[in-house]
Amino acid sequence: MATPKLIVTSEQLRGTTFELTKDELTAGRSDERDICLKDPTVSTLHCKFTKTEKGVMLEDVGSTNGTRVNGAKISAPVLLNTGDTVQIGAFELLYDSEDKTMRMSIHQTQTGININAANTTQTIKAMELSGFTVRKQSSGLTNKLILALVIVLILIFLVLLGFFFLSIQQGPQAGASIQSTLPAMSEIA
Repeated sequence: MATPKLIVTSEQLRGTTFELTKDELTAGRSDERDICLKDPTVSTLHCKFTKTEKGVMLEDVGSTNGTRVNGAKISAPVLLNTGDTVQIGAFELLYDSEDKTMRMSIHQTQTGININAANTTQTIKAMELSGFTVRKQSSGLTNKLILALVIVLILIFLVLLGFFFLSIQQGPQAGASIQSTLPAMSEIA
């Protein structure tokens, strides 16, 4: 019989595999867990996996955000089947208990991300995440254009502000002196 495993399918840590080698494994944010997922959406002790005669049972152990199987929040232990999607916080994991390596051309996660299925077999005790989410970086040209636009708008604002203060400082006489230097309409005609 093959060792059951969980394959991460969500964007964070995609392709990482956890082999369920012990009779009982715990998952959570703490380093003390067999499956350590460092993310604020994962509770310190989130859920546990227990091997039975029928297969692997998954149980939520009072986590804040709950544990889901195939999109449904679980409130009692659930027997996992090959192909089930397990959600622990922000992480989605594909359960595989087949003797052969599970291969699929495309797997769609509950969040709608299409990915190529993983084909790894290493056991990983803990994972470190550097941030809450992975952001796509915008191109340098776009950033430069936005910066140039902001600078132009600030300069226009400063020029208008300067004209406003200049007109207040000179008072109504500034308007009169400008009118006195212009030829009268009667003189032009």
